[in-house]
Amino acid sequence: MVIERPIGSDALLLRGGGPSRGHVISGGDAEDPRSLPMKATAKTVLDRLSPIAAASAGERPVLVEEFWVPESHERADLVAVAGEIWAFEIKSPRDSLARLPRQAAAFSRLFDRCVAVLATAHLGPGMKRVPPWWGVIDAGERDDDRLEWIRQPGPNPEVDLELLVKLLWKEEALAVAAELGIETSARASRHALWRRLLRDASPASLKVCVRSAVAGRNGSSARIPTRHWTTTRASPA
Repeated sequence: MVIERPIGSDALLLRGGGPSRGHVISGGDAEDPRSLPMKATAKTVLDRLSPIAAASAGERPVLVEEFWVPESHERADLVAVAGEIWAFEIKSPRDSLARLPRQAAAFSRLFDRCVAVLATAHLGPGMKRVPPWWGVIDAGERDDDRLEWIRQPGPNPEVDLELLVKLLWKEEALAVAAELGIETSARASRHALWRRLLRDASPASLKVCVRSAVAGRNGSSARIPTRHWTTTRASPA
């Protein structure tokens, strides 16, 4: 426990062990525990995270909850799609870190930037489970704790294009091929279209087209909309 005594005050600020990170305990009567903020959940962290995610990826981002990752079938808690694709994975005080290494490996193949949003108690062990280019946000422990950047994310050094192209639905792959002047057939399978795009499109062009397709798609067209595609278009700043 780290105890900080503000200058000119008899109050104690307890971090990591008091009723809540950043709550002041004065010398008077103890607070009623029922009046203290509740321990944060992934949902309450997500509510506070959304504005940060929207401000991160670029202009007019689209926010996607429970973003499905091809092949591994992992899901990122929140993804912001605009000029880049940012993934945010939340580990609240109620969550375990057991899946984080597997999630980090999957997300590191796909997203332009990744951020681990960790409860204060998870910071030490959690930061050891993600690559050094990942960003880290301290989510606190309670519902009213502020989210604070510990480390900004760097660019992903190696996006796997074979995985990235699998985000495209067949109609989107056909549209991307047409936009890039790549000859295809409407009768081609989705896998054949992916292979053609990987062969004939430049990596930079393919990344731009996939981001555009993902940001512009209609979630109601998903085969399983409630699980595979839940979007929220962020309000312009």
